[in-house]
Amino acid sequence: MSLNLIGNYEAAIWLLGMAISDLIFCLFLPFHIVSAWDNFTWRFGWILCKLISIVTFTSMYSMAFILSFMSLEQLFFNKFSCTSCRFNASKLMLLISWFAAAILSCPSLLFRVVQHRKNGEVCMDNYENVSTEQAASQGLKRKSTVLYMRLIFGFILPAASAAICCCLLVLKRNSFRTQSSVDYRIRKALVIGHCLCWLPCLFLPLWQHHSTTDISAIFAIIIPVSNALAAISACIKPISYIIIGKHFCFPWMKDDCTTTRNGEIEMADLK
Repeated sequence: MSLNLIGNYEAAIWLLGMAISDLIFCLFLPFHIVSAWDNFTWRFGWILCKLISIVTFTSMYSMAFILSFMSLEQLFFNKFSCTSCRFNASKLMLLISWFAAAILSCPSLLFRVVQHRKNGEVCMDNYENVSTEQAASQGLKRKSTVLYMRLIFGFILPAASAAICCCLLVLKRNSFRTQSSVDYRIRKALVIGHCLCWLPCLFLPLWQHHSTTDISAIFAIIIPVSNALAAISACIKPISYIIIGKHFCFPWMKDDCTTTRNGEIEMADLK
């Protein structure tokens, strides 16, 4: 089966994993929209406050790990002739991606709270827990750790993995055929899209945390915009999955894909 049909079934499992992550994120997106429409007032309780934050960053981390594993798989696993072994390895790495993403999202479970403000209740991160000076200092360290962790695993990891694997592919003999394949172009587009959409959302809070000048009014505008950009990416990517999904086939779809391809060839002959 040709690369255009993506005979390597592991590519299909990656696509399914990313689609599930984005779908779960989109299911909770209406709560963000209602809260933003109501001047960021939170009316859904503390359980949903924590759960939505966990789902958001689990989706982000899982997407980052999946893209990183995809780059490594294309570099190292393509030399294995055993299709079932590659498919099982891809499923295992997908499960590892979700598990690691869930672990890295635990700070939302600990520090995401509903706080009372003048204009109502707000769902936000509180890294201090108590109101002593020592706790405030520890809270700043916790916040810095969480923000750096999100930037490293959410942006730097997939970007660095894709860049390194791309450079190593250039050095391989069959690099031109690999880079001209549909599979390679799709993976590269997904990595670029993820990094561009999530970088502002991950970098701006870190910049705000270390900023020494009072530009809170600017951050109050651009941070919600960056969050909206990350949310839009999760909504747009499922459309791209539908468009590129015709290139991917699972093992149980093999007969259907072969039949469809033969039918297309017959129609072309008739014309």
